[in-house]
Formats: sequence, structure tokens, C-alpha cells
Amino acid sequence: MPRRGEHHHDFPTIEDSLDPARIGVRLVRGPQPPRRAGDGAVRSGQVRIQGLAAELADEWVDYATITMLSAHHARSYCQAIREFCRTVDESLGDAAGAASLARSQPDLAFELAEWERRLHSGHRPGSMIPAVAGLAVRALIGYRAQHKHRPVDPQMRQLIAGEMGVGVGRRPGAG
Repeated sequence: MPRRGEHHHDFPTIEDSLDPARIGVRLVRGPQPPRRAGDGAVRSGQVRIQGLAAELADEWVDYATITMLSAHHARSYCQAIREFCRTVDESLGDAAGAASLARSQPDLAFELAEWERRLHSGHRPGSMIPAVAGLAVRALIGYRAQHKHRPVDPQMRQLIAGEMGVGVGRRPGAG
């Protein structure tokens, strides 16, 4: 048993050689206050864009584990992945099956920029949710780009290195 103030963390990681088209459920359970559900799940088999959904979901699980995301933040990332994948799935139609962060076609950098541009339209003025969603997807792609065996298209790397196209908004009651 560790002494007071001593903390030992053994974080599991995902192998760098994952098959990007792996289909299935990714689940993250985070630390949470009592009486609150702490699970978030991404089911990559629910969209035509399964490869992209699996890539983002794998990064989410790895990132949430290593950074010890709270349950609230893990759910925010999960929701952002779902929204982005659903939007790209609708936008690409039949080409959705070929979508991958590693490929230049279909152009996911364009799709991400367009998704960010439209994020505010589904939320009340001043909402922070669009910025949180945009930052979450960008963080996961950036995290993936740091791994040498998890390729990310150069155009996507360039996009996420720049400024995000979503304003941050304000917390309720903030002046």
C-alpha cells in the first residue's frame, strides 16, 4: 500500500500497430462524483465511416486512459467523435467507407474545417459546447499524429496545427 502522498499509476496503452478498421465498442470509465454515470461509448459499427470512427475511438480510449480524463470530459470527447463521424458520414455518402485519417482522399481536413464552421449552428449563442467538441476532435487527431505507426494525412496535420475555426463562447453568468 502506498504511503500518504505516494501515487503509482500503471496506465494501459493501446498497441501502436492497431488495425485501423477494427470495428466494435470502445468504452471509457472515468473518475466521477457519486450518483453520476461515468461511461462513454463509441460504437464504430453504427456508421458507414467505420474506419475513421475506429481510429478516433482508439485514440479516445488511449488518451482518456493516459490523461485520466474525468467522466465528464470523457463523455464530451465521446459526443464530439459521434457528432463529427455522423456529419462526415452524411457528407461523404458512399465514399465514407474509404475515410481514414491516414489518407488524403476523401479529404477529411476539409470535412473537419466544414464541421467546425457549422458547429455553432446547433447550439445557443455563447455556448462553449461547439468549442469543446472542436478541441476534442483536434486533440485526438493531434495525439494520433504523435505516434509514428499511426499515420495522419499531411493536410490534416497542417489544419490541426493552425487556429480552430470555432469561437470559445462563455460560461453562463460570466461577464
